[in-house]
Amino acid sequence: MKAIILAGGLGEKIWPYGKYRNKTMIPIGNQPIAGHLVDNLKKAGIMDIVIGAVHGVQEIKHYFRKDHFVQVVALDNSRGTGDTLLQLKEHMGEECMVLFGDCLISEEDIRGLILSHGQVLVSQLMEPSINQICVGIDEDNHVQKFWGHPRGDFHDFACGFILKQDILSYIDSAKDIFGETKVGVGSPQELYLENALNDYVVDGHQLLCYRAQYPVYDIDKPWHIMMANHAYNQYDYQHMHQHCIGEDCQMSPNAKLGQNVQIGKRCIIGDYVVIGDGCVIDDDTRIDQGAVLEEGVHVGKKCVLENYCHVGSYSSIGDECIVAHTSEIIEAVLFEKVYLYHYGEYYGVIGTHSDLGAGTTCGTLRFDDGQTIHSIRGRREIPAHYANACFIGDYSRTGVGVLLLPGCKVGSKSVVGSGVVLKGELKDEMLVYPKQELCYVPWGDHKYGW
Repeated sequence: MKAIILAGGLGEKIWPYGKYRNKTMIPIGNQPIAGHLVDNLKKAGIMDIVIGAVHGVQEIKHYFRKDHFVQVVALDNSRGTGDTLLQLKEHMGEECMVLFGDCLISEEDIRGLILSHGQVLVSQLMEPSINQICVGIDEDNHVQKFWGHPRGDFHDFACGFILKQDILSYIDSAKDIFGETKVGVGSPQELYLENALNDYVVDGHQLLCYRAQYPVYDIDKPWHIMMANHAYNQYDYQHMHQHCIGEDCQMSPNAKLGQNVQIGKRCIIGDYVVIGDGCVIDDDTRIDQGAVLEEGVHVGKKCVLENYCHVGSYSSIGDECIVAHTSEIIEAVLFEKVYLYHYGEYYGVIGTHSDLGAGTTCGTLRFDDGQTIHSIRGRREIPAHYANACFIGDYSRTGVGVLLLPGCKVGSKSVVGSGVVLKGELKDEMLVYPKQELCYVPWGDHKYGW
């Protein structure tokens, strides 16, 4: 069997992380979503894999440049998931597994779909049904109908399929607007795969569902990165059963290691370091001078963590990051080459090559103990999780003493100047700085009664 990963979207809803990368290249546990999918497909026995993408194609090609089992196909444009698959029809074969490239799916569930002889992999919704294309399932576990962002009692969405060649004619003749929506709910003009599958079912074809045994994360919005990363690192933590210390490691006798820690080659673990249970540390990383890692933390290659920094549970720190002098990470996902040199408190997602100045602080709690309302393409949403996290885009900077209020977003290639208290959103490629009014008054010994 072959596999096709659909990665034709532009990632507008996951701003500020979709401008310079395809969504499928967002790191979860320090590995891109596409990397997880490809690894899990191979473990399930599928070795012929095609990724079709419009945006960020070169990064995908570069990542898989040494993998002869993966072919990356650049598409000029895509009018939806159905259109992406239609453009890849020559790669389908008689039967093909089709996965959405922004969904984190386990090896067990890919294998389970194959062994069950099902056609649709379904998982429980993580958000209200009105935020997603949902699937209705009948008593015999077959697809009844796909619904477009419905109101009401819907619990499942589809994230993977095993399809035959005959679906292509249905896609080719499908409507370019979602047919099955509730009254008053509009739809973009796109060629949705689920729309074609509705016609397929109406014509008498049965689609047997297989329910995912592990949560499937559809990574569509910034807080989904946090949710998926936490779940992935926690899964790793719960499935580790032994220590693994790589060759040529230097380990201080004053360091304290928890249970089932995985440490790569040529790492340095220095004095008074504390590494919690189930942490994963990649090659050539140095952790020194009293750094503390709580359970389930993933640290990439060639990182430096030192000088009493503190990293909270289930955080991920990408390759070549520096987390130094008393920096506190409550819980965060750091993409590669993020520098947190001095002080500061961080909670959220920090994009690649970002440099945060001394004393940068992410607010975590609101005075009303409420959850921050976010705007996604002009629509107000309150996330179920991580609503008060901060989301800092790629190639961004902050000055000294910046305060990011709960739920704040900083666009890519932007700068937050020293002393700014930032609320809401700062767009891409913008600089914000404070205008300061100073008052001068005479002062001297006479003020003390002399």
